Amino acid sequence: FKQTNAKSAYISLDNSLNSTSNTLLNIAADTGTLTHLYMEMIANSGLAAWPVSRIQACAQAMQHWFKQKGHASEIIEPFVTAVINALTKSVESTDCAWLLGDRNSRQSELSITTLDAFGAPQEQRLDLTFIEEDAQKRWLIDYKLTFSDDVADLALLAEQHRPQLSRYAALFEQEGLPIQTAVFFLTYGKLILL
Repeated sequence: FKQTNAKSAYISLDNSLNSTSNTLLNIAADTGTLTHLYMEMIANSGLAAWPVSRIQACAQAMQHWFKQKGHASEIIEPFVTAVINALTKSVESTDCAWLLGDRNSRQSELSITTLDAFGAPQEQRLDLTFIEEDAQKRWLIDYKLTFSDDVADLALLAEQHRPQLSRYAALFEQEGLPIQTAVFFLTYGKLILL
């Protein structure tokens, strides 16, 4: 082995901490991605096709998905549990039942490409959108997976996503319909209007 000086040892330690931090950030982001993928499947096939027992039966497939993303087997279990719990809470909620109700105009994970001020393409991906026929209103829903235990903070958390939802709303202004934006917190099965 080669002797290292204190500075390079310190850098190695720092890189190790950064690596651990990046791993946690990556698995948290992947947890959100996986939850969104399942919500898209649930929206497309309908709530009736996704009882809690089916969600729970997907645990092994979820573990495999995390492993394919490069996450170590020994750290994925709590994240699989988080996905299952969020999906379970969602499909059992009245807010989710209303959001995923039978609507011809409903679209999940709708991707729209726009050009920014410099002409560069920008992808906008809407988690859920539909037109509420009775009210003639366009709904734009953003799914969020939160690890917060304080349900009282949901309105404040939702408010942080207003700029993103405002950008989405601008994409539909030409329709001439009123637009309602909202955040659906998967962990709580709760819809917060903005």
